[in-house]
Amino acid sequence: MAERVFYQAIYLSGRPREIVPAALASLARALQLDPEAADAHLVRGIFSAFYEYNWKAADEHFLRALELNPACPRVRSARSFWLLAPTGRLDEALVEITGAVNLDPLSSVARNRQCWVLHNMVKAEAVDRARALLQLFPSHPVSTFCASSTLLRQGWYEEAATALERGLDAVPGSAYLLGVLALARAQQGRAADAKRIRAELEELSARQYVPFLPRAHASEACGDMERAYELLDRAVEEREPLAVPILTDRRADQLLDPRFQGLLRKMNLA
Repeated sequence: MAERVFYQAIYLSGRPREIVPAALASLARALQLDPEAADAHLVRGIFSAFYEYNWKAADEHFLRALELNPACPRVRSARSFWLLAPTGRLDEALVEITGAVNLDPLSSVARNRQCWVLHNMVKAEAVDRARALLQLFPSHPVSTFCASSTLLRQGWYEEAATALERGLDAVPGSAYLLGVLALARAQQGRAADAKRIRAELEELSARQYVPFLPRAHASEACGDMERAYELLDRAVEEREPLAVPILTDRRADQLLDPRFQGLLRKMNLA
């Protein structure tokens, strides 16, 4: 039940602050019924990371899950993505996620996370992994998000934009894909398109909950960094799950900004 809430928070734009408390109650009950359930410790570790920003507790739950099920690729994948990479242990994260991919080479989740860790490390190999994701999982929005973000960061602006356009054909209106597309349009010199995407997301947010993270991306694409940081702050307060991987992608220009340092402190990462 708790895992369902986790995916709802990522994919269906449910407000984490509204839906997660019930998930935590479900997890407490699951661990009470079976303290040695590896899956329960795995999911509890994920919530400790993205919702509570309690990295010590997350590590304890992930390690306990590994003790109980050492051959589980899901545990290794989650530990890499939700704990090791966000806390700056990138070499360990790469080893762990590579192990997960080797155990389950057809897992889109593991391959997405491997691409993201390589993206965080700004390794040239990340581009090859991104292109492989687009070939293997062409209609998967998370694969498109990871791949296009990687291509964009490494300067493949046209390729990133094309991937995002195809992704939006498969999942029309995806806020996360639109946010990255706004960044791609800005890099292509298409400022009017970036502004249009920003206006579209803001108009929609007046009627329903639209995650703050893609709205922050769109504001950044339009050069409005004050608004971007305001929206990032709200994403952290809301506990949007993707705030963890996105805000711990430590670009040098971000690290020099005191506003970014403030966000990391709120996440217990500074």
